[in-house]
Amino acid sequence: ASSSSCNVAGNNINDVWYKFVASSVTHSVFVECVAGVDVYCYSGTSGSFNLIGNYSTGGSTPQGYIQLNNLTVGQTYYIRAGASSTVNFKLLLYAGEPANNDCSNADTVLMSAGQNCEHTFTLQRIGATNSTTPCSNQIDKDVWYVFQAISTDVAIATNSDGASVRMELLDGSCGSLSCLAYSSNGQLFYSGLTVGNYYYLQMGRQSQENQLTAVCIGTYQLNDECSGAVTILMQPYNNLLGNFGNNSLATQSLPSCTGSSIEDVWYKFTATDTACIVTTSTDGNNPRFDVFSG
Repeated sequence: ASSSSCNVAGNNINDVWYKFVASSVTHSVFVECVAGVDVYCYSGTSGSFNLIGNYSTGGSTPQGYIQLNNLTVGQTYYIRAGASSTVNFKLLLYAGEPANNDCSNADTVLMSAGQNCEHTFTLQRIGATNSTTPCSNQIDKDVWYVFQAISTDVAIATNSDGASVRMELLDGSCGSLSCLAYSSNGQLFYSGLTVGNYYYLQMGRQSQENQLTAVCIGTYQLNDECSGAVTILMQPYNNLLGNFGNNSLATQSLPSCTGSSIEDVWYKFTATDTACIVTTSTDGNNPRFDVFSG
């Protein structure tokens, strides 16, 4: 691509052009590019464009979006994207707001019964607006979910991309909700739900990056604390990997021997020899473990 000869606002970049006809007064342009790309949105026609929104990705902000408001339905708008060098990027166009933008249209999701998050869902906030909240937790561009409790304890977690997701666990009905708990680090733990009752989850952020985030609403790990340690058996030397587990939705119990923060689970075993080997095999992450006596 080459730099445009049109009279347009924005950086001088090697650009490509797109256009769309507005089907709603609100549209959102999602962009993703690790290497960095500049995106500009215009109204008007060639030679007399008006800049109505722009966003640049790269570095610590590989994705984001431009929210376009007060558009005229049926009118054509233009998108210019590019960079000073050759890049690959993703560009998506959304019309209107998320269906679950408000409490009254909250998405019904399932609470996972096991520890493998069998009912994971995706947090999608592109085009979302701000809602009021009963908690002391500032949330911008939030969306809503509702789930039925299958346990008195609940653990809600996002993947690594959602570390700064803010969330609020709410009880009641839309218009008269009360705050049970809130979090600003992508994880929330609460004890005291009533099995069979429905609870609302309001989720958002203070920024607009990382719009697509995996979420799991589950029960606590049974062996999240030392008191619930799961018994494992010592294996013969030629069968070292005989026990399986995961730390999904686990919390940190004690300071690690190495000083590192870990989301830990607990196991216990009865010694059948004076020496043993403790080893792990994972899906690519680096596990840490401590062995205690006493």
